[in-house]
Amino acid sequence: MLLKEFCDALYKSTEQKNFDAFEIYGSKSNFFSTNVLNGEIEKYSVSNTAGVSLRVKYNGKIGQTSTSALEESYIEEMIATAKSNAEIIENNDEVFFSEKTAEEMVTPKIYSEALEEVTSAEKIQLAKDMEKKALAFDNRVLRVQASMVSSGYAEKILINSNGVNLSEKSNLLYGYVAPIVQIGEEMNNVYEMFSVYNKDDIDIDKLVAKAVNEAIALCGAKSIKSGAYKTIIRQDAMLDLFETFSPIFSAENVQKGLSMLKDKEGEKIASDCVTIVDNPHLDWGFASTGFDGEGTPTTVKNIIENGVFKTLLYDIKSATKANKKSTGNAQRGSYASSIDIGGYNMYIEKGEYSFDSLLEKANNGIVITSLAGLHSGADFKTGDFSLSAQGYVIENGKLGRGISGITFSGNFYKLLKNIECVGNDLFFGLASSYGTPSVLLDEKSVIAGE
Repeated sequence: MLLKEFCDALYKSTEQKNFDAFEIYGSKSNFFSTNVLNGEIEKYSVSNTAGVSLRVKYNGKIGQTSTSALEESYIEEMIATAKSNAEIIENNDEVFFSEKTAEEMVTPKIYSEALEEVTSAEKIQLAKDMEKKALAFDNRVLRVQASMVSSGYAEKILINSNGVNLSEKSNLLYGYVAPIVQIGEEMNNVYEMFSVYNKDDIDIDKLVAKAVNEAIALCGAKSIKSGAYKTIIRQDAMLDLFETFSPIFSAENVQKGLSMLKDKEGEKIASDCVTIVDNPHLDWGFASTGFDGEGTPTTVKNIIENGVFKTLLYDIKSATKANKKSTGNAQRGSYASSIDIGGYNMYIEKGEYSFDSLLEKANNGIVITSLAGLHSGADFKTGDFSLSAQGYVIENGKLGRGISGITFSGNFYKLLKNIECVGNDLFFGLASSYGTPSVLLDEKSVIAGE
């Protein structure tokens, strides 16, 4: 059966049973990926998955089951299993289902029919073209570590006993190229990526030039003396840092004591130039959606506005605990996954300064272009981080030599307050839910080097 047919049939059968409430969530995805090495296909994968989960509330308890076998014969078994699980469950946590709303739901543009027409052969050729152009761009390009192109299609359906009946589909084309440069005995590589809804938006020449030139510039990079430096965190490095600490804005984490933002609404927690937006309605945004993982309509909101903390991100459960309304930020990756809280196109609003202007303002200092160790070297509860980094020296407002082998340490909560200027180069990662521009810090950062 098709996903919608199965969900509708499951709804009709579940509706006839004596449940207090129930919810059906279905998802379907098609994924393609290829990687090219030396002009030949090194890796190639195609996957198609679909499944449905059923949550029921029976005698005040929640039971859940799921299946990837979308056959009508499985429906009664699903219902019986969910009921049985509810009868034996020992977890007394209350679960809430979204309510039908009279509000008109926003439907952002996230599905491109033209993208569905791009063939596998065209995607493979795109990967080959990226590798070929990277090899030809400069004679110092030794080889290309990876030239990858992927595409994905996703469909989701949510129906519940409160009259909610929602569906949505999306697709995306994305990939990256990673040339390896050798100068003398030194080698370096840099990944440069794209995420698009229109194949014609991919500028291979620009992509390759940026990757190769950065790899050349950082080849042979050396450390600097330990000390405090005026610092720019470039968009891509700032994105990694921002995404790592994004859980601090989850109401659930605040309620569990895993964030320092408890009772901070209305307080100034960042610099005046910092505004953080969650915009699920952004057309062609990589995480845009009209409804969240619980079926709550999504909304555009400022989490921080001109430095003032406005709101946490809530799902129904955390909002009920706080006597608030869900902000529509429940996330569910697939039919069988649990619900988390997170942003949908959550980004630091871009400022007015070009990257060159930030360099001029910094005058002398460093630019951090990449960070490593984010999983082990960052504590989102306390905000502390100590991370391996690389980048460039800034000399009289211009980029100087490459630097590596340094450690960038600080605290994310303090960093938000120490942002002096925000760049105009807003950047979203590879099919990412998060985005940031480059930022200039107004206090010198602690750098451990030589």
